[in-house]
Amino acid sequence: MPRIIGFHDHDVDKGNHKDSFHIHMVKINSDFWIDQLRFCNYLRNNCEAKKEYENVKKSLAKIEWNSINEYADAKSDCISKLLEEEKNTKI
Repeated sequence: MPRIIGFHDHDVDKGNHKDSFHIHMVKINSDFWIDQLRFCNYLRNNCEAKKEYENVKKSLAKIEWNSINEYADAKSDCISKLLEEEKNTKI
């Protein structure tokens, strides 16, 4: 769950902070916001989907990226696929 990270938090690297955080600020009830909630809930409730996403992230973590956005873009196909699965599993 999200939490407030303070300056003295042990998770914060006191050195270069440029790659420490990747924060999305979105409008509540926007399409992106709703998709993020759907995606998180789908992973929480579907072990196969969670494992698939975990494997993609582990694979991508082995690559040296020029920016966090390249890494995020590389996950997009998997996220889109899982969101489509989530949409098709609704009653």
